[in-house]
Amino acid sequence: MAHPANLARVQRMLGTTGVARLQLARLTVVVLVTDYAPNPEATLRSVVGQQPSALDMIVVDT
Repeated sequence: MAHPANLARVQRMLGTTGVARLQLARLTVVVLVTDYAPNPEATLRSVVGQQPSALDMIVVDT
């Protein structure tokens, strides 16, 4: 489970408010973020916009 401060930061970055209704995830996506990543925000926005909308996203900062 992600730390609440990190969840709030991701929500602010993606421009979301509130928490979406809980759904069972159909897909789990792991995103590796490094210091060399030019634009991790674009990657996260792309993943959030994919179908199915019920997915688990794990972001790992290496």
